[in-house]
Amino acid sequence: MAGDAEDGDVTDRGVDAFIAYATAHGETSDTRQVIGDLSDMLRAAWRLMTPEQRTAFRGDADVLGIAEAAGGSGVGASG
Repeated sequence: MAGDAEDGDVTDRGVDAFIAYATAHGETSDTRQVIGDLSDMLRAAWRLMTPEQRTAFRGDADVLGIAEAAGGSGVGASG
């Protein structure tokens, strides 16, 4: 099934598969590793985004909600 961690072709894997990889890594090492792995993957995705995609990400309701819950301000600003 597309998106499953067992898929042979990485191009068919959805984001949930990569979250599962981070979770599995945390289960086999330190649970804090999950956060590190997810942070590293987010940074990689950010590097690959166009400026337009970064703007759309910053304006996404889920992203804004998390940032605001953490006390973030100016999330929609460039950077």
